Amino acid sequence: MFTASLFNTPKGILLLVVGPLALIVFLGLLLFGIISDSFRHGLPDRTGKRLFLSFCFVIICASFPQTVIVGRFVSTALNSWFSSSVSRSLESARDIADLYTAERLRLIESVSETYLTGLSIATYRARAVDWMPAIRAMDPHAAACQVYVQNGIDEMGNPVFTPVIETGDSGQFVSRERLDQVKDGIFSLDNDGDVFRYGRLLHQGNTAYICVYTSSIPAGYRARLDAVYSAWDQAHIIDTLDPFLPFMGVWIYLMFTLPSVLMIIVISFYMSIRFTDPVRIIRESVNELAAGDYSLRIIPHAKDELADIANGVNAIAEKAGQKGISSGIIG
Repeated sequence: MFTASLFNTPKGILLLVVGPLALIVFLGLLLFGIISDSFRHGLPDRTGKRLFLSFCFVIICASFPQTVIVGRFVSTALNSWFSSSVSRSLESARDIADLYTAERLRLIESVSETYLTGLSIATYRARAVDWMPAIRAMDPHAAACQVYVQNGIDEMGNPVFTPVIETGDSGQFVSRERLDQVKDGIFSLDNDGDVFRYGRLLHQGNTAYICVYTSSIPAGYRARLDAVYSAWDQAHIIDTLDPFLPFMGVWIYLMFTLPSVLMIIVISFYMSIRFTDPVRIIRESVNELAAGDYSLRIIPHAKDELADIANGVNAIAEKAGQKGISSGIIG
């Protein structure tokens, strides 16, 4: 999933930037809303604040060293895996492939300039001689040579082509039904195999000729050439990102861990409020007791040390002999 091209595609931007940032913004707003609501209701108290800050301190201490170590590791790995030598090697491979292609096209054009001319075709029609041996002396990869004359159109409105020259490998011929797709110069047809095709449209007097010269290329050449170009494009993207690679590791780590950290902070704040609610209720009850109000009673819902303290406060108020009960609840 994480390829070099991913950094330069909408999918990569969505995965590495927009998605994590949106989650961070959402969690940040959620945390802000919870804190604002708590302060609007007079919460949290000092104990809750200390507990929440302690949670945050522990989270920072746990995540910061990992961020530095993992960020350093990722940036070092990126620098070693995508060194400039890789892109230079791929660029050399691309240049070699381009040189080979240019040389083949030069040979094809040379053959076409020699044989696919009005004079050569007229000479052939006057005295038919197989061109293929001579053509292969110029281009060893010559596969087929076709020359047709157009003789009007049929009843369906399609042009009618009469062959003048059909020599070479018939399996590489352009079918007569597709001759109307022939263009001047290098062209290709759908589902073409590993061949180069050169077309020429000639007019000599009132005669129109359609010429096609086909030259084979090594099997799989186009696929290998596409693979070289694709790999070079990916390496070029990495070269563009090279100045940012030292920070890329930290960025990627934060993008995938900061949402989790913010989620933990939100949960920590909520839990700090829940944990300090019983302390707040006991404190308010003790303050009421100190002010002379012995009617307040605390109803503990848990069985822990805070429940024991609440029962002790209730016992003190009971012994004071005050009547009239008002309840405070430990949630």
